[in-house]
Amino acid sequence: MKTLSLILAVAWSLCGFSQGNNCSTAYDITLDAVCRNYSVSSTGSSCDFCSYSGNTGKITYFRFTTDNSPQCVLLDVSASATVTMEMVLFNDCNSGTPSPSGGLYNHGMCMDQGKGLWAQNLFDNLLPNTTYYLRVRTQGGFTGSVQVCGKYYTPSNNICSGATQIGVTPVKDNNACQVPDLSVIPAQLCAITLENTAWYTYIVQNDGSSTITIDEIACNNGNGNNNNGFQIGFFTGSCGSLVPV
Repeated sequence: MKTLSLILAVAWSLCGFSQGNNCSTAYDITLDAVCRNYSVSSTGSSCDFCSYSGNTGKITYFRFTTDNSPQCVLLDVSASATVTMEMVLFNDCNSGTPSPSGGLYNHGMCMDQGKGLWAQNLFDNLLPNTTYYLRVRTQGGFTGSVQVCGKYYTPSNNICSGATQIGVTPVKDNNACQVPDLSVIPAQLCAITLENTAWYTYIVQNDGSSTITIDEIACNNGNGNNNNGFQIGFFTGSCGSLVPV
């Protein structure tokens, strides 16, 4: 009889547990640059800030902890199918539900294409040695998994002297953790403001035409309307005495 009671108790416990369905059972994101898949929670929600029409979605919670610097936290999030998603960051957890006062909604992101790149430098810096909670909402009816690749990241090419060398071999990079470089002005990049400045350098061997290919650009980090873009400025000379082309 005791054995039967124990088996029933264990079975009830396993059936009642769903990781990621609230912030107290949130998936822990290991910030080691390894991509991992997480099953979408069964918890449904009809509320959203991205105004996706008819999207009664599923809510899945994740959490990560900043280091003592703190370095920028870079999260690459995507679904295993093309679904609309949104992310909202919280700075505390109250009985399994993020506190209303802890919702950092200016850190929200709409992901129309089921993927997005998030970094705190796009908005506000995070506190050191602090646990944050990420609420990911996937399109209604989607029951697959969400892939998260997370890492601490301090970019070396935020300034001219740290520019990344580019050439005939493609280089994969992002500028989500960058901050504005005050050594250039927005007008030199056909921009109104500068938020995320990344530097690259290359050498032209001969006189004539030069071709640069930039592809697989994902400007999906929207705050409600996904209207972000990018600007490019060309310079010659050396750092500290650049001449805009």
